[in-house]
Parts: sequence; structure tokens; C-alpha cells
Amino acid sequence: MNKLIFLLILLPNLSFGQSTELYERTIENIKTSEEFTEFAEGRTTQLQVMPEVIPFWSIGFGFFDQLLKYTGTNYSNNNKGEIVERHELSNLSDKKKSKLKIYFSPIENDVVMAELAYASSKNYYYNGITNFGQSLVFLAKYQDGQLVELIATERHNN
Repeated sequence: MNKLIFLLILLPNLSFGQSTELYERTIENIKTSEEFTEFAEGRTTQLQVMPEVIPFWSIGFGFFDQLLKYTGTNYSNNNKGEIVERHELSNLSDKKKSKLKIYFSPIENDVVMAELAYASSKNYYYNGITNFGQSLVFLAKYQDGQLVELIATERHNN
């Protein structure tokens, strides 16, 4: 009985560690990309990782072909899923509060997306930041723990 309780406590923590590890690796890959350097030129590069996890159908606009290829799901006509919060992601932030916010998608088949945008420190909800202004969106594909592909596009939301 004690072993069962131990496993029930341990298993969620193992998957939690793996998930945040992939997010952390994605941050490192984004920060070393040319697209990030150009996007952040003359501005802060200190990231505040937001707890909101954005569904692929919302964050993945412009990447639906790659998402279909990598996940097997057509997100262009699949708007299932809602924004959920994972407060443990905030621990990956460079600073507790920063004007540069990063939002992640869930991880599916070793694919993760991230959207970066500058905003006032008071406005931090995804829908409030990405409706107007400029953002940078990344799709990262991993295989056996190694980055296979990192694609970026800049969005201008008017």
C-alpha cells in the first residue's frame, strides 16, 4: 500500500519535470536564435514566462501545416481546448516582472510553440497582449531530446 501511494505522488512529479525541462530547453534555443536577437534589438531580453498555456489552434496560426505533420492533428479547423494555467512555468522566468512576455503551448509529440511579445508589466494576459502589436512565434520540434527544427515568424497584430 505504501508503495502505491509513493508511486501516485512520484509519477506526476516525473512528468512535470520532463515538461518543464522541454520548455526550459526551448527558451535556451529561442534566446540563441537570430530571430530573437533581431526582435529584441535595443530592448530587454529578460523573459517573464507566463503561466497561461495556449492551445495550438490559437497560438499556431501560420504553422498549421507543420503541426499537422508533427502532431497528426489539423488545428486549422480544431478549436478545442482552452487556455489553462501552469504556475510552475513562471519559475523559468529570467525576471519576476518583465516587459518581454513568453507564452507556451502544451507539449504534444515533442512539439512546443512559444509566442513572445512586449507589454506593460500590468498587462499579462495572452488575449490582451497579442490582439495588438508585434509578436514573435516559434515552433520547436524535438526528437530524442534534441532540437530538430526551430521555425519562427513575426506577427503584426493590428
